Formats: sequence, structure tokens, C-alpha cells
Amino acid sequence: MSEWSVWGSCSATCGPHGYKTRTRNITRESQCGGQTCSNDLVQTSTCNRECLNGGNVTTTECSCKAGWAGACCETDVKECQANLHNCDVHADCINTFGGFHCICKEGYTGDGITCLNINECNASTTCHTRATCTDNQGSYTCACDDGYTGDGQSCNDTDECSEAQDDCDISATCQNTEGSYTCTCNAGYTGNGTSCQNLNECDSDMNDCDRNADCV
Repeated sequence: MSEWSVWGSCSATCGPHGYKTRTRNITRESQCGGQTCSNDLVQTSTCNRECLNGGNVTTTECSCKAGWAGACCETDVKECQANLHNCDVHADCINTFGGFHCICKEGYTGDGITCLNINECNASTTCHTRATCTDNQGSYTCACDDGYTGDGQSCNDTDECSEAQDDCDISATCQNTEGSYTCTCNAGYTGNGTSCQNLNECDSDMNDCDRNADCV
């Protein structure tokens, strides 16, 4: 019999089915009643029977840990793309090798599994001091107060008088103020400025006519 050959290459790089073989040959048959040569000419041995990334090998397959798949547990599962995650609807799912993690989106706070809206209006915002902050899901809006114009982050006083946005009486004078305006009835009229009536000075002794003159 010849010596055993070196072991051949393994039939698999991983998994439960890898094997390798080696052989030997009968160099000369038995003669003159000598002992018959053994038929054991091939030997087989297991090899590379393991699973990757912490998987467990069985007699038939690899039992992969969560986050891994494939015949040898060599493939990372894309939980985020396959919607196999438990991230909150207001969180971003970030895939990692063998797993994933969740991060709450801007405007929300939490561990990613649970995300709660942040009320930015209770903290520092970019709203102008003359604007009102309104909270909404994940963000907020700024709106200039009455009497001011702008985008909420920049607000300027509105001149209601020059822009004809006042409700002063036609016989009143409009005076612009910061964030508002006032109406004052003109001389010869009485009222609250938004409603002015003619004042009869002759009947109310509010004239400076001589006592020997007629007031008209």
C-alpha cells in the first residue's frame, strides 16, 4: 500500500456539510497466498463545519443569530429596508452589522423606540419677540402678532394709518403706535375716534363768540 495522500480541499468554506478526503493506492497485489490488501483506499473527514457571526451549526443547517441570514449566517439582514424593526414612526432606522438602532427625528425626544413631540415653544425658539409661537408635531411655527408684519422670525410694526388698515371715522385723525394705532376725533367733533359726531358749539357754550354776537 502507498502512503496516504495529503488531505484535499474542503468541500465548503462554512456550514454543516463540509468534508475533505485523502487516498492511497495498492502498489502491488498480494501473491502466493499472501494477505489480501485492504480496500480502505479513501478516507473522509469533516472540515469547516462552523457558522459565521455567532451562528450555531446543526447536522443540517446553520441556526443564525438575530440580524444574520444565509447558509453560513454570512449575510447581514437589512432590518430597516425590510421593515423588520420596531422604531417609532417619528424615528429614523439606522442599519448596523447584525442589527439596527433607532434615532428620534428632529423635534422629537426619546429612545427611538418611543418618540415624543418636543414643545419648542416652551424653550428657546427663533420666533421674534413680537410673534406668537405655535407648536406642532415635530416642529413649530412663528406668526407675527397683530399690528406687525413679517415671517414670524422678523416682525416690523405695521403703520395701519398710512396703509389704510384703520377703522377711524372719516372725521378723526389716525395716529400710529407700536403694534397698533389710535383714533382721535378732529376739532369740532366728539366721539371715540371710530365714531365721530359733529359738535354744536353754539348749543354747548363751547364757542368764543361775543355775548352781543350770534353763534352760527
